[in-house]
Amino acid sequence: NARVVQLETSDDLKKILQTVKKTRVIEATAFNDQSSRSHCFVILNMVVQTKDVKYSVNVNLVDLAGSERIGKSSGVNPSLTHLAKLVSDMV
Repeated sequence: NARVVQLETSDDLKKILQTVKKTRVIEATAFNDQSSRSHCFVILNMVVQTKDVKYSVNVNLVDLAGSERIGKSSGVNPSLTHLAKLVSDMV
């Protein structure tokens, strides 16, 4: 369900983040009463152009399902471990 959306204003960003929040799946677990049960990646590429210089900054927001106790739980799903490594390599 990945998509690229061009945003022009902070209100545009708020709308997208509200959509992300609505589609986020949470559930109580033994470790956390609001544990994320779905993965979510939001990559913001912000570009600012001045008269002389163009700045580009990437901000990565990542929510990995069940990752709040990845170092303390036993039998961690191998795909989650690989996904965590992928995210680490991206930043």
